[in-house]
Amino acid sequence: EESIMMVQNFVMTCHANQFRTALIITGKGHHSGNQGPVLKREVQLWLERNGKQYISDFHTAPARFGGSGAIWLNIK
Repeated sequence: EESIMMVQNFVMTCHANQFRTALIITGKGHHSGNQGPVLKREVQLWLERNGKQYISDFHTAPARFGGSGAIWLNIK
């Protein structure tokens, strides 16, 4: 999926440029119906499966940075 390729490129670029943190805004999924936030779930799956070489951890962003509509990354 195009959005996951963009996430991969973003994470790799952040790592290559030695950023310490990054924010991915996924939205809260209000228009996703019963499925919930589809994009956030897909991004989290990619981070868990493929992002470990670039990030030390990730979590829901603090409210002032988007809360449940964003993912905070700690870059290795």
